[in-house]
Amino acid sequence: DWLEKLPKKDWKNLENNTRELFDFLSSSPRVHLINKEPNPTMTFYIGGLDSHLLGEALSRENIMARTGYFCVHYYLDHVLHQPPLIRFSLGLHNRPEDIEKIKKVLGKILQA
Repeated sequence: DWLEKLPKKDWKNLENNTRELFDFLSSSPRVHLINKEPNPTMTFYIGGLDSHLLGEALSRENIMARTGYFCVHYYLDHVLHQPPLIRFSLGLHNRPEDIEKIKKVLGKILQA
């Protein structure tokens, strides 16, 4: 399998990036992180902030994220009563600089 042939440093980088972003998101009281443990796919919302507008703001900074209910609209909206969410999906291609950029941009937004 080609995934098993990737260098261990790539997997370690993904693990480190995941931990770094998870720790950052979970450190803010305004961020409501759906994940309970670090995972390369992190879903959250920021209290008092429209996730779709946040997604647009991140896009203007060349940070890609998905927003909304992610194909489970009824369950998230009507059963769990969640607002629209935002999701980062990290991969082997992400660099530590990508995580630092997310932290910098979100940090400014969270301070506003």
